[in-house]
Amino acid sequence: GYNSYMSLPIHVDSYSGFKVNERPREFLLDEEIYEIAAVLDQWYEPLATYFKVETTDGCVYLLRYNEQMDEWTLQSGHLPR
Repeated sequence: GYNSYMSLPIHVDSYSGFKVNERPREFLLDEEIYEIAAVLDQWYEPLATYFKVETTDGCVYLLRYNEQMDEWTLQSGHLPR
């Protein structure tokens, strides 16, 4: 898995689909809303689901959803696409 140097709690709005975390729509960080244009990649680990997302301003972020805790964190920001 990703042992990441950062892990910021964020608030994520997702489209309700088959699962609660089906597709993140936007996330809130430091009072700023980042709108998600596309999910570029998605993978599962025993404790969490990861989403590599691109925001409408063209930046790429890695989001992690912990299903057990029902908690989203931002694992890294401004990744190469």
